[in-house]
Amino acid sequence: MINALRPRRHALGLSLQQLADRVGTSKGQIDKLEKGQRRLTVDWLNRLAQALECHPVDLLPGLSAPADAPAPASLSAELPPPSGISSLPYTTVPASISASHEGAAAPLMIPLRGNSQTSADAMTQPQRVPAPPQLANSPSAFAFRVPDTSMQPQLMQGDLLYVDPDRPLAPNRLVLICHEGQFLPRRLLQWHQGQVRLLKLHPLQEETWSLETVALVGLVVGWWSG
Repeated sequence: MINALRPRRHALGLSLQQLADRVGTSKGQIDKLEKGQRRLTVDWLNRLAQALECHPVDLLPGLSAPADAPAPASLSAELPPPSGISSLPYTTVPASISASHEGAAAPLMIPLRGNSQTSADAMTQPQRVPAPPQLANSPSAFAFRVPDTSMQPQLMQGDLLYVDPDRPLAPNRLVLICHEGQFLPRRLLQWHQGQVRLLKLHPLQEETWSLETVALVGLVVGWWSG
């Protein structure tokens, strides 16, 4: 997995050996972790974060952002995408898009869905919100409110996600899944042989579930904190 270990180590002025001494491992292990030659597990993330004086999430690509940019510009792939699945650019979009002058085109509106909303509600009470123009050709796109704190600090409870079920999925991208009847945002790590590996950020842990119990609803193409 591409990670931020080396930049963080350099920022603290630590050599490979010095970081290894702090973590209680070898210089060679640190080198392999930095180069992505060894899997950066949750245990490694916690140990390294303590040694590097940061939050574990800061060591993952694309998850740490300045205060004035709540969403990252891009997420890097952990694995080459399976055949036919490509990576897509990740774009942060505003929660509302309004006409800037008289005569401008009306903003694109898409359905707003939630965990408490039944299928019948979605049919009879289709609440809609403004959406970015790049979803204009995505008839299945919808918006979704983050229901909990499980993806902090990247996503906050109440953030508005823009989800496109028609776009191909790719590893290390944010997705919206349905697990046991609940919609949840997660970071997709890998799917293989009937199982899917996902990353939850708060608390930081990997989740491995059977694809029989998880529906990968769609790719999160952007979000807005506001």
